[in-house]
Amino acid sequence: MAELITNRVKLLQDLVSGKDVLDVGCVNHNLDSRKGERANFWLHEQLRQSARSVFGIDYEEKEIQKLKAEGYDVAAADATNFDLFRQFDVVMAGEILEHLTNPAGFLNSVRKHLRPGGFLVTTTPNANCLIFFLENLILGHEIDNSDHVCIYSPATIKTMFEKCGFKLERVIFVAQNTAWIHESFFYKFLCYIKQFLQLAFGLVRPSLSHHFITISKPADPVPSKITGG
Repeated sequence: MAELITNRVKLLQDLVSGKDVLDVGCVNHNLDSRKGERANFWLHEQLRQSARSVFGIDYEEKEIQKLKAEGYDVAAADATNFDLFRQFDVVMAGEILEHLTNPAGFLNSVRKHLRPGGFLVTTTPNANCLIFFLENLILGHEIDNSDHVCIYSPATIKTMFEKCGFKLERVIFVAQNTAWIHESFFYKFLCYIKQFLQLAFGLVRPSLSHHFITISKPADPVPSKITGG
């Protein structure tokens, strides 16, 4: 039976508890996500509260420098081509895949940074979600982040992972209320309606939820050590 949750952060914290974690895309677009109510949803900080250690990378160099100055263990790097010369128990990619023009490069980089037995966690919008369907039905197109280059379904992401040497082991659908993102009452109200629809339909079809989480492992063993300069 398909899994459905309403608290993305809580599940991700549980998955990384006591582990060494690489957080890809740690800035989350910009550091404004740490302000006000949003601070409780900044994934990098939430991971730090649960994991044994967290190292973050992001291509936003100015924001990375700000985090370094605050004492965070982070570095500027390209998510599709990075080599840190170290390995981790978990690689976390929260809302990253849909932004990447070279997901194969990302997955190849992830493979060499996972310890034996390590795993990759991704969270991403769901191409099959009810909200996208309703938006297309009413408006003729889905309303999505303008920076997204691809939206995956569990089936297409499974195929991509397999082609890149990963085995998809678990899919969890997420119906989380995102009213906290918005300041206006109107958009908050719309989020509550969306949440009601997701939960109502999710009782029968969790796969209609707006987001999903995947847990994957390399299909073949990865090297136990990384060497480099």
